[in-house]
Amino acid sequence: MGNQPIYKEKAGAVSISVFENEGKNKEGQKYVFKTVNLQKSYKDKEGKWQNKDVSLRIDDIPRAVMLLQKAFENCTLKEKVEE
Repeated sequence: MGNQPIYKEKAGAVSISVFENEGKNKEGQKYVFKTVNLQKSYKDKEGKWQNKDVSLRIDDIPRAVMLLQKAFENCTLKEKVEE
């Protein structure tokens, strides 16, 4: 388990990286778990590239997808109603 992602994907200014991590349970046994880093790149006022990162556990992903879908629907439906 290194610091290198095991999977990467990019769509425009949004990218994800999947990492394998190692932890120990209450009994001291090692186990492997994955985290997903979501990154948004943007240019600041000075024109320099900046990144905002969010790290998610596997159980967080469906909740994040659901909330992002709802936000997208809300934004696009409001735009269509206002047109």
